[in-house]
Amino acid sequence: MRPAVITFYSYKGGVGRTLLAANMAVALARRGKTLLWDFDVEAPGLHRLRALRNTGAVKAGFFDWLIEWQKNKLRTPGKADLQRFNGLLYETALNNLAILPAHGDEADAAALYSCIQWHSLLGNAPEVARDLINALMDHLGEQGYAHVLLDSRTGLTDLGALISGAIPDATVLVGGYGAQNLHGLGHVREALLRNSQAQKSLRQGSGPSRADLRLFAVASPIPQDDAKLL
Repeated sequence: MRPAVITFYSYKGGVGRTLLAANMAVALARRGKTLLWDFDVEAPGLHRLRALRNTGAVKAGFFDWLIEWQKNKLRTPGKADLQRFNGLLYETALNNLAILPAHGDEADAAALYSCIQWHSLLGNAPEVARDLINALMDHLGEQGYAHVLLDSRTGLTDLGALISGAIPDATVLVGGYGAQNLHGLGHVREALLRNSQAQKSLRQGSGPSRADLRLFAVASPIPQDDAKLL
């Protein structure tokens, strides 16, 4: 069974999105096997949260897997691909909670990022990336994961749109109180709510019908010293 997929998205950084996703993952892990997946591809580092670290180094991550997979003409992941993917799931210090990091502790993240064929995955036909991620979600469900939480990149991007609109069951829109932040996040929310035919087509794909995307707006961090805002 496919796990419940929740994306955490913010229009701008510095609003506590990653920490909120991590805390939600800790809470959900009490109910079932949970994966926290670092999809903030331009500023990854989820595995550096010390409270989630276990013993041993993180040697590789999703960037490494994606670079190897794209050598195979972007085909559906095979048995060997999925075995390598399983090897990247880093068990945290908490029960039922694993992390899929973007890269290893000693990696050059920028160099890895530049080796990924993003245009082939997203620019020509976003269905390629959609089908890949959905195939990996189905695989995670077969591995017993009940929840997968995606920490998304910020801003207006092809990848951000895909993992905030087409892939998840729910998206948490995390914003601060700045005018720029709220204005941008509001427009993203309106776009996701629009649910055009193109959006529906990309979301449904060739698989079974899925429920409409659920959206949750969250103000983070909440300023404790301003009673009106609180």
